Amino acid sequence: MSITVEEKSLWSVRECAARLGISERTLHSHTAPRGTLKCVRIGARVCYRPEAVETWLKEREGDENAESKSMK
Repeated sequence: MSITVEEKSLWSVRECAARLGISERTLHSHTAPRGTLKCVRIGARVCYRPEAVETWLKEREGDENAESKSMK
């Protein structure tokens, strides 16, 4: 996933879940403080920075590789 300048600087829960291909409920479970995905809270609204989502995905790729190596 690459981020372009034309894209909005914050994604709603619905937008973020759609881009990740997961349900809003699953996204909620990955969102801090329950999970490790950082969000921006504006009042009752939860938003995500595209850069934070991309970083989170890259970190998870690293975790999966570390897990598969430890299983060998």
